[in-house]
Amino acid sequence: MKLYSIREFAEKLGVSVSTLRAWNREGKLVPLRTPTNKRRYTEDMFYQALGIGKRKETKKTVIYARVSSAGQKPDLEN
Repeated sequence: MKLYSIREFAEKLGVSVSTLRAWNREGKLVPLRTPTNKRRYTEDMFYQALGIGKRKETKKTVIYARVSSAGQKPDLEN
């Protein structure tokens, strides 16, 4: 699990460091703390800040194919 410093995380989100500090005071986005009391952020916190949940289900791919004539129907197998 990669941990981001407050500066790295601010750049990743496109906000200022002071905004992250304010979010911490307001309880909107509470970072982890190192033994030396420095703020560290995770990828899950990034998704939380963007307001999206981490994707738990796998993506599905759907393919649609058609031919312009009945004579080309065997081409669909390719």
